[in-house]
Amino acid sequence: MVFDKPKNSSRTGRPPFNRIMMFKILILQSLYNLSDDQIEYQITDRRSFMRFLGLKVSGKNWYLESDLQHGALCPAQKACV
Repeated sequence: MVFDKPKNSSRTGRPPFNRIMMFKILILQSLYNLSDDQIEYQITDRRSFMRFLGLKVSGKNWYLESDLQHGALCPAQKACV
């Protein structure tokens, strides 16, 4: 099974969420029997959920750790550190 991005997709709109992270969220939902709203709250509330999902806390915002490493969020690395 291949999960490549369609060739005809445009660059407009919000980029999709990471597929691995979404799969991990489904695992957490099934293990803890949480609804979509509940899992969203628990991800922002529990550091263990954030660690499992590979999210890194920066103030009140959270980012994928891989995005921070690749400089996807800010081109000037000095501003992110």
